[in-house]
Amino acid sequence: MKAADKQNMPAASMVISISGRIVLTFLGVLFLGSLLLWLPISHTGEVRVTYLDALFTATTCVCVTGLVTVEIGAAYSAFGQTVILLLIQTGGLGAAVLGIGAAMLAGRAMSLRARHMIQESWNLGGLDDLGRIFRRVLLMTAAVEFVGAMLGWWIFAGRYPVWKALWLGVFHSVSAFNNAGIDVMGLGNSMVSFAEHVPMNLLTMALIVTGGIGYLVLLDVFARPKKKKPALHTRIVLWMTAVLIAVGTVLLKITDDISWLSAAFHSVSARTAGFASCNLGELSHAGLFVICILMFIGASPGSTGGGVKTTTVFAAFVAVRAFVSGKDRRCFRRQLSENTVNKAFLVLLSALMTLVLGVLLLCILEPEMEFSALFFEAVSAFGTAGLSVGITSQLCAASKLVIIALMFLGRLGPMTVAAMIVMRKPPAFRYSEEEILIG
Repeated sequence: MKAADKQNMPAASMVISISGRIVLTFLGVLFLGSLLLWLPISHTGEVRVTYLDALFTATTCVCVTGLVTVEIGAAYSAFGQTVILLLIQTGGLGAAVLGIGAAMLAGRAMSLRARHMIQESWNLGGLDDLGRIFRRVLLMTAAVEFVGAMLGWWIFAGRYPVWKALWLGVFHSVSAFNNAGIDVMGLGNSMVSFAEHVPMNLLTMALIVTGGIGYLVLLDVFARPKKKKPALHTRIVLWMTAVLIAVGTVLLKITDDISWLSAAFHSVSARTAGFASCNLGELSHAGLFVICILMFIGASPGSTGGGVKTTTVFAAFVAVRAFVSGKDRRCFRRQLSENTVNKAFLVLLSALMTLVLGVLLLCILEPEMEFSALFFEAVSAFGTAGLSVGITSQLCAASKLVIIALMFLGRLGPMTVAAMIVMRKPPAFRYSEEEILIG
């Protein structure tokens, strides 16, 4: 074996170790949470909760999705709701913090190739930044959620007793910031009762957007030296977020007879948060399709949200524009690398293939349900959005397992694909190239 080959082996194995550790950690937390939520102490006794319901709830929390088979406020006790809150917090932090933590634990043994992978993934100047970023992420999360909880307490205080209002404020802040879309208000209708409550809508949207743009963007915006320009990643994320919110609001207002506040709220919430201030089953097919597009795109990399991510769609759009115009893949006076574009199309293709398989399985298992409802449910699960037209609890056991798989793949899929790309070894030889007819 050549010396060069020996040097490359630790790199590939280390990447597998980091990726595998994250996946196993998510699975471990998920199954531990399902067991805790299955215990009688977690139930109120008002609603029957099976182990499948507990597993589904744990998955929707860890994957910060929001789809539920039982009404959380009515089915789970104070202990159960506390477990749910911890699962949401762990799931929201997981994609970002567990990745950094895994890298820190493996830091000394990492090869240069693995180090370069982490630096590129997190846009870091060096691995010495990991510990500092880890602490700042935790501090920033606590600060945002504390402010959100206090404002939520003030809003809920007008409708509930003091301590109940405080608990609702804390839970809503954590759920909104982590883009989970789960509530414990016991109303069974998410935020319908707050549909025209401006402070509640604005607070929820602010928490969703803050959690959805990603920790690295927040750090770049608030902790960047004044003389240093924002990173290209930051500029793309902020631009895409603003465009998607604006375009989504206008399209939802055009397609359905809802207020501008409701249109703006669902434009924000659809991209992986899952709160709804109106009955989605009453929206037009055009409105539901707009929401499906927003759910599929999702939030941004390194955030608490899911979806294929805003930067993925942006990179694909830039690549297509460059191909059609015959110009470079440039944006914001920079040029996207070929590797970035390849990753974007691979993530998009893998997401579409997963969705096609998921929808097909749901159609086979639920022949009596409408295709549009099943399609919407599958997109919502894979995009970890959590919005539903009201069929989640009506699905059979096998269909619920399909939704669980879609939620898990949607939360970890793009990250796993990226790790697979990095760990891939270059071939020892190449065949000669030949053109085929396309399109």
